[in-house]
Amino acid sequence: MPRCNKVIKIAPLLRYIIIKELYKRGYTQQDIGKKLNLSQVAISKYLKKELKDKEKEVANEIISNHMHDIEEMINNNKIDINSLIEKLS
Repeated sequence: MPRCNKVIKIAPLLRYIIIKELYKRGYTQQDIGKKLNLSQVAISKYLKKELKDKEKEVANEIISNHMHDIEEMINNNKIDINSLIEKLS
């Protein structure tokens, strides 16, 4: 799969995973939006979103292989989707 197609498909899943994790940690939708440079409305849509089976499979793979990286970014307050995508490439 060409890298640009992978980025298009992976970036929303990474956002979804990060948003869900931040929300579980007690961050408000507005706080999450500020961290990810997204609107509160966009965050709300991500939180309501149900993943399709293939998306769940990929998301679970990302979580199992890269949750340490995601948690480190969250804990250091330096969330960088592009950096995570590079690690997945």
